[in-house]
Amino acid sequence: WPGPIIDRVEALIRDGWLQQDGPSTLRLGRTLEALETEPLPVPNRARDLLKEALEQLEPAPRTVVHALAVLGGEADPATLAHITEQPSDRVGRAITMLARAGFVVEHTTGIHMLVRVDSKYSASALYDMIPDPERLLLHQRVARALKRGRGRARAGEVAHHLVRGGLYAEALPLLLRAASSHIRGNRSAQASALLDEAEQAQTRGQRDLEPSKRLAFARELALLQADLAEQMGQYEQALDAWQRALTAAETEGNPKAATRAQARLGVLELRSNSAEAVQRLRPVWQSLSRGEPLWPDVTDALATGLLAEGRVHESRTLFQQLHKLGEDVSSLAIRADALYGLATFQLAEETPSKARAALHTAETALRQTARNERWGRAMVHLAELAYARGALIAAAERAGEVARNPSVSAALRIAGRSLLLHCADALGDSSSAVPQSTSLLEDVTTVQASGSRRWALHARAARGLLAIGRPRQAESLLDPDLADVWTGLDENSEPGLSDPPGQIFALRARVTSDVDLASADAWSALGRDLPRFPIPAARIAIDAAHGLVQAADPSAEDAVMEALDRTNRPELGLLRLEAAWLGHSIDLVSDDDLTALTHQVARDSGEQPDLSRRWL
Repeated sequence: WPGPIIDRVEALIRDGWLQQDGPSTLRLGRTLEALETEPLPVPNRARDLLKEALEQLEPAPRTVVHALAVLGGEADPATLAHITEQPSDRVGRAITMLARAGFVVEHTTGIHMLVRVDSKYSASALYDMIPDPERLLLHQRVARALKRGRGRARAGEVAHHLVRGGLYAEALPLLLRAASSHIRGNRSAQASALLDEAEQAQTRGQRDLEPSKRLAFARELALLQADLAEQMGQYEQALDAWQRALTAAETEGNPKAATRAQARLGVLELRSNSAEAVQRLRPVWQSLSRGEPLWPDVTDALATGLLAEGRVHESRTLFQQLHKLGEDVSSLAIRADALYGLATFQLAEETPSKARAALHTAETALRQTARNERWGRAMVHLAELAYARGALIAAAERAGEVARNPSVSAALRIAGRSLLLHCADALGDSSSAVPQSTSLLEDVTTVQASGSRRWALHARAARGLLAIGRPRQAESLLDPDLADVWTGLDENSEPGLSDPPGQIFALRARVTSDVDLASADAWSALGRDLPRFPIPAARIAIDAAHGLVQAADPSAEDAVMEALDRTNRPELGLLRLEAAWLGHSIDLVSDDDLTALTHQVARDSGEQPDLSRRWL
């Protein structure tokens, strides 16, 4: 028995399934998924024996074996007769001969008799031994048989045989149709494999396509690649794919597809550059009529961009128009998006209490319509507002619900976990947050998020870790050398709604041991215009003040005063308490004032939390 095992190991090394590390160590060279799903390589000795056995067969049985291999190792006699273009009686005799020789096994499934390659032979090895011309011909016959057969053949299955039959141009539309179906069904892995195959088919089959079809397929391929990249959260790849789709649509002269590509580019650009997004989206919005399918998404994105740019009245008008459309067409989904947009307007322009009421309404509608990502954002806003006023039970409940929800993005789940750490810290119970901090770090290190979103993920996590006294772990997340993390983070951009660069500068001031660098980063953050959302504005000032107090910088008093000023708003009591606590550490705030503020925040929160353990 050692002989076959050695043969198998040699085959695994030969084909890269195992790789040698030193003279006596082997490691897996392929993924576990491949190990579970793909056929394993056949040892050389077994291949040689199989080749000899095939050569001894007569032409008719050998053709039947070849057809079986092309069909995946199993088929019924009628299909084999059709594919091999041999009479049924001749195929029947060939099957009998093959069964006697041990090549195949006959078995029944219900009323159907099937033939399969015997388990001692490898169907994939048999397939490899089919001469190329015969293999191409068999695949072409299978594809045409599937097309002519009863019922609706699966596009992907037909395309599989067309590609392997060398009919790339014929396979391309079927591959695209199958990929589109998988994208609609959220089957990302299958869609990705089909689109990779479609890209290869497009390259190989270009000469056989009419120019108009070549352009149409190039545009459709890029559109599907962009849709898939968005579905998988790969936003940088999505931007590239939408740009290719736009170019292809413009070359083709397809204004509808070009408008869609422009719209999606604008929506994605909104994540990192609201000015560019508005510039792209405005002409798109002006070209659309209110009844077109794209109008709601473009209106929503344009309104959000205008709000970030400070054009608040235009923004509110667009959100109101979106809400009116939702009412007119009885669409709760459109109304839910509009309600969320109007709530963000309230968050940027009105008091926190008004914003909270609007967010409650939006959250209920978003939950009902399963708008998971928007729902998660609304919940995080509500949790942040609850924390800011000291309602720690409400904050932890909402943050925990987001952190446990697998349907929202990694950045939102991490935001939820980070808020849970803040809640534990506010009660002076950081030790209970250790398991949560471990989960937070695991999420950050395992999640593959793309450029324009990774800064948010790292910033949220770092702030939570700082809250429970983990500065070195936070510092590792804010390392300026992590270039891929900061992709899309423009330090010269306007602050917008939450001022990403300002947040990063302020957080870095808290983790660096270089006092000069801490001072420079802190004042880089404080010297920027305020973001429109009040909590990021307050957080930036508080984080910068932390950094300057730690560095014993002479300007720390000015930073604390700025933090106190930014938190001097209704319902930001707990954030003001943190700023006052920093002021107390440098003798800017008295014992009596800190004690009075601590008790006032507890009373105003509506929950009467015991804040004295942490802040007094």
